[in-house]
Amino acid sequence: MLRYGEILTTTSTVIVLLLLVGCDQASSTVSPTLPPAPASVTATVAPVATATPQAHVINLDNATQVTETAQLKADGVNSFFAVAWSPDGKWLASGESNGKVQLWDARSDKLVATLIGHSADVWGLAWAPDSSELASTARDHVVRIWDVHQAKQVRALLGQTMWGLGVDWSRDGSRIASGDYADELLVWNADSGQQIANLQGHTGDVEGVAWSPDGKRLVSGSGGQDSTVRMWDIASGKQLWQAQDILAGYRPLGNGKDEINGVAWAPNADVVATAHQDGRVLLWDANSGKRIRELSKHEAGARSVAWSPDGRLLASSGEDATVRIWDVSKGTQLIALKGHVTEAWTVSWSPDGSTLASASADGTIRLWGLPR
Repeated sequence: MLRYGEILTTTSTVIVLLLLVGCDQASSTVSPTLPPAPASVTATVAPVATATPQAHVINLDNATQVTETAQLKADGVNSFFAVAWSPDGKWLASGESNGKVQLWDARSDKLVATLIGHSADVWGLAWAPDSSELASTARDHVVRIWDVHQAKQVRALLGQTMWGLGVDWSRDGSRIASGDYADELLVWNADSGQQIANLQGHTGDVEGVAWSPDGKRLVSGSGGQDSTVRMWDIASGKQLWQAQDILAGYRPLGNGKDEINGVAWAPNADVVATAHQDGRVLLWDANSGKRIRELSKHEAGARSVAWSPDGRLLASSGEDATVRIWDVSKGTQLIALKGHVTEAWTVSWSPDGSTLASASADGTIRLWGLPR
């Protein structure tokens, strides 16, 4: 894990420099601490494996100056359901309603490849840590692995009995986790494509999955009558805890309680964020399963959550067509970004924290530049 190295303070900015100094294993008995926020500024920094410090400064006094810097569109695409920035920052991947996966050059914003293989909507994307491969889930029941340099499928993970939803790649690159509409939470060997675990417990579609930074635990979120957050120990395959938080007076459509549409694990703390169909974004203690904080709410269902690379900010997207950025330590909303004309399905940060990408049912991917 990357640690904070040196903090240089001036009268108007704080620059946080990161040094690659190693990795610690957090004790399960230690309560998580949300990263503190400076009085007026927060820095987001790319977690890159380099001994050269790199920094990007975001002035929270100017949070309202977040601007839309680009719109990405592809011919024949009606809806984008997923977007994911590669760890090396060179690629932006998108998944859409025609079953295609697109690769965009993140520097030029140009479409450079279209990956064809899925036969239905692509709902989830996850990059290998070295950015060489990409995993995608779709309504065709198959998790597909793509070689991005050759722009071709190299493996198909077979075993899902209904369409795939959430997907995440462990940080050591060895395993992939996927959730599906048949209440299944599956773990795969990333190299061989063999299924190595089926973690049973959910009784609703598993829409969100996220690995812990050390790869020892997995968190999942579900919908339907289940609507729970569950934590799993990977070595034993046992559930460590489950939690549910239903908003008083909330009456969802259909038979569901409060769909959990997305989950994300903080990069530098034992804190999990969840996006809920009632519009709320919640923070949980990854060790105990206790709710830490509620971050206001979208005006319609919250669809996804994504942590900034340094864990100080959280972005969420919603069915109210907005993208929201939150100061995690204060629990306050910094800004609601408006531009999409219908549901914003997914958000993803660039690895240097300077840009946020959002994918929408309006057929656009919008890039939002954060103030320096």
